[in-house]
Amino acid sequence: MKKTTKGFTLVELIVVIAIIGVLAAILVPALMGYIADAKVNACNANAKNIYNATADLATKHAAQGTGCVTGRIVKDVNRNTAYMTGLPTPDEIDDQLGSGSDYVYLIRCTDGFPDVVFCSKTDRDYYVGSYPVAATGKCAKPMKEMNLLTVYTKSQKANDDDVLGTA
Repeated sequence: MKKTTKGFTLVELIVVIAIIGVLAAILVPALMGYIADAKVNACNANAKNIYNATADLATKHAAQGTGCVTGRIVKDVNRNTAYMTGLPTPDEIDDQLGSGSDYVYLIRCTDGFPDVVFCSKTDRDYYVGSYPVAATGKCAKPMKEMNLLTVYTKSQKANDDDVLGTA
């Protein structure tokens, strides 16, 4: 009678484990960057939505004759808000965005219309999105450390050094 054995030899198992180890060593560092990129992209998308909501509301304010001032709209994590009369309020913006709009943001408006928006999930989050120029990476400081006295322009993005006071 012939005896047949089923299963793998020790050498075959070691080769398979080595191949899995090599693949993991290659893939894990490559995938680590995707998480950070996804967070930045999500913040940029949120900033664009806030920009569009603010622009829609600014158009309504202008049509009613109650808009067209220059200033800032700020909402922090405690829902503390700051805005100038004649600009859309953070509550109006949140209503325009719909449910789940628990973002913190800073909007710079000129003549009632948004110039630039910075947005993050919390004021301590290092992932801050911006619009119209999208942020390209993690910021050096969280949004709560933004310099509110700076005159932000359409060409600035959230991770520029001078925006978050890192220059």
